[in-house]
Amino acid sequence: MNLRTVLTSGTLAAALISTTLYMGCKIDSADSVTRNVRVNVGGLYANNGSRLITQNTGAAITQLNVIQDGDRLQAIDNNGLIFRGTIGSASGESATFNLKGRTTAGEEGILSGSITVSGNRATMRGTWAEPTLFGNVLAFATVTPAPEPEPGPTNGTPTNAQNTATNPSISF
Repeated sequence: MNLRTVLTSGTLAAALISTTLYMGCKIDSADSVTRNVRVNVGGLYANNGSRLITQNTGAAITQLNVIQDGDRLQAIDNNGLIFRGTIGSASGESATFNLKGRTTAGEEGILSGSITVSGNRATMRGTWAEPTLFGNVLAFATVTPAPEPEPGPTNGTPTNAQNTATNPSISF
């Protein structure tokens, strides 16, 4: 075996190992995938000053500030507690969802149901389940309607009217 073969083999092995390590660091787990949905359910949900959940352990939940990032949801209740979950399915102006968190009494609860959006008004309906009790959920919020998707090019030309020759940073 000559020196050139050893160096080439060593270089290829080092490249393969570094590429594998690099790729291993860049691959995210399935937990970090965010799916885009065409409905916006983020908003401050309330029920005219009444409870959102008919019964739960601990302090009453009267408001739920829902923040949406794609299909991921995070909600903060009026007691400052955080709930996390996802949108399950979304079609048209409605979406199913699940949120999981703890009450002020420390009990884990799951809020599951659907949110229907009409214009800028959203209605949340669902159920609340804890290990020892069950409740119904009803709340309303003002939301920002999801933007309509822009139609794609029909003849192979970009829909953006800017001249790419004078602004080369635009990508299509």
